[in-house]
Parts: sequence; structure tokens; C-alpha cells
Amino acid sequence: MPKNKTQEEIEKKLVKAIESWYQKKLNQELKEIKITFFDRKTALAIIIDNTLTPTEKLLLVKGEEELAQQVRWELDDLMKQELKEIIEQVCAVKVRDLLSDVTLDTGRAGVIALLAEPPQILSDFINGNGRDVDNLESWPNLVLIEELTERELEVLKLLTLGYKNEAIGEKLRLEISTVKSHIHKIIQKLGVSDRTQVVVWALRYGLID
Repeated sequence: MPKNKTQEEIEKKLVKAIESWYQKKLNQELKEIKITFFDRKTALAIIIDNTLTPTEKLLLVKGEEELAQQVRWELDDLMKQELKEIIEQVCAVKVRDLLSDVTLDTGRAGVIALLAEPPQILSDFINGNGRDVDNLESWPNLVLIEELTERELEVLKLLTLGYKNEAIGEKLRLEISTVKSHIHKIIQKLGVSDRTQVVVWALRYGLID
């Protein structure tokens, strides 16, 4: 589906700014960044490949997954604040909330930014004045929310609130392995590829505000 020019300009500026931040702050060359506006342009999803630093990679090779995860959480906190400022500067709107997560085995990071309002230059493309970039065909095997079990719904809601696996386990009194199993089943049932797209799905279909 073609995008309007102004949207492409915003996305290109965001990509360039994010690449620049990773290069300057972490000396990290990113492989690919994908950005998509959705929910009537009041939210955007950012998928970033190759985000793992050499330190994290070395820890994973040595089998120090927990330590690598701790390093990632600290970097994630830093990245969230920086990305919030980048998005607000490029889009010229306030970010209400920002959710992020990274998959250590793939090095892929996902960010969901909830905007206070659509970027001004995109306002003419809302309410029928332009083409929406949301493409339901990119969400295969969509299912009704009722197909998720009660426990899976609880896990899903905590995911959308930015909870990590350990925090979900503590909240629901579950073993980490059980939490991972629930997340895997949720991903399968929703027909998405990772937990970031799970959050996008929840936003799209009104599970969270």
C-alpha cells in the first residue's frame, strides 16, 4: 500500500535519527529499522534489527544469559528516554507512553510509542482524507480475543504494560518457563512473529488504551 510523501519523510527522519543515536552512543551499526504508524496515526511501531552490543553477544556466547539480560534492561532504560525525545522532536508531538522490548536470541528490538495526537503534517490524512497505512493482510491468522485463555489474557495485558518475563512471573505467581510458554502460545494464536507485534495487536484491537 503506497504511503503519502509526508509520512515517508517522517519515517526517514526517524530512521536517520535512531541510526545516528546508536552510532554515537553505542558505536553500533544497525541492520534495519522498520517504522509503521497505526491506530489513526496516534501510535507508531518501531522494529530495530541487530541491536545487541558486543558485550551482550559475548555474554550470550559464554552462557551468561541472565547477565546479558540485565545489561539489556539497563540499555533499554537509556534507549527509551532517548527514543522518546527523538520521536517528540521529529513528530512534533508529545509521547504519552513508550513500551519497548528486545529478543536476545535475534537481537531485534521493538518499540511502541503512543502519541498524544497525530503528527500535524499527517492530520490531513485522517478521517477519510488519505490512505491509512494499516494493512490487515500483514496480520495473518487473526483470531478473536475470546480464543485466548484467561491466563493468556492476563499475560497479554501485562505485556502491553511493558512487564518483563520475570515481573510477569512475580505478578501472576508463575515460573519463568510457564510465562515463556504462555507468551509463545499467545504469539502462535495471534499469528504474529514476536512479543512486540503482540502489543501492536492489542493496541489495534482495543485491548489497551
